[in-house]
Amino acid sequence: MSLQGNTASFSLAELLQLLNINQYSGTLRVSNQHNTHRLFVRRGEVNMLPWSRGRDQEFSEFLLKEEQITRPQLEKVRPLIEEGQGTLRSAILQLGFLNREEIRGLMRKLLEEELYETFMWEGAFFDFQRNIYAPEYHQ
Repeated sequence: MSLQGNTASFSLAELLQLLNINQYSGTLRVSNQHNTHRLFVRRGEVNMLPWSRGRDQEFSEFLLKEEQITRPQLEKVRPLIEEGQGTLRSAILQLGFLNREEIRGLMRKLLEEELYETFMWEGAFFDFQRNIYAPEYHQ
């Protein structure tokens, strides 16, 4: 089953309410002229937004903005990533700049900001694919 439409005629809040009432699970893709966000829905609840290694730059900028890491600390992290010794998150953990719970909390905060941003898009296109998940959902 697929639900498609435009938020100008059916708001994202209405769509999420429909998914919640019917306890649907799957992937919701919302796109505007500049961005696409995917939300994973489990039994009607937004479970998470995808996180991929390609988002390390965005996360590092967020950490700097939130003053959770300094530029000199970030410069110490980069060689570990470039040498293939893991992701930004694992390198920050390895060097002891943040602990696992702090990283999870900051990732959650960034994803929440992204979700709220999605609600502000006017005239965005949405496409919900029931019981279909992107590979990163299973990571």
